[in-house]
Amino acid sequence: MAERQSVFLSREGPRRQDAGPAPIPEGSKIGNFVASSLLHPMNWDIHDMTRTDPDEQAAELFKAVDQFMRNAGGTTDNILQLTVYLKDEKYRGAINTQWLERFPTPESRPGRIIVYRDFPNSNLYFEISVIAVL
Repeated sequence: MAERQSVFLSREGPRRQDAGPAPIPEGSKIGNFVASSLLHPMNWDIHDMTRTDPDEQAAELFKAVDQFMRNAGGTTDNILQLTVYLKDEKYRGAINTQWLERFPTPESRPGRIIVYRDFPNSNLYFEISVIAVL
């Protein structure tokens, strides 16, 4: 069996290998299978999660997906399924805008699941998880 490898968005930041109370990578890879932890709408260049505009958060969220897939050794073309955790239906449009930008061809889109959830004590509207095959 292939060995599991952690996939990180950044070597410095909230989920680096030695990250104190939450030593969790953004995902892992075994062979050509990739799965993410929950990815957040964070500006990974400056480790900032303070955006409060849903459109800006959705853009940052999908940038995290792009970066995660690059770091795993693939692209968004390798994604089989995305699970989007959505605070409220009224924010779906922001997700759809990014979705259509990443996956413009209807015959070649990954599966998508929407899960509604609250993000207590947070300004988050979204989180996302990825399943991919390289």
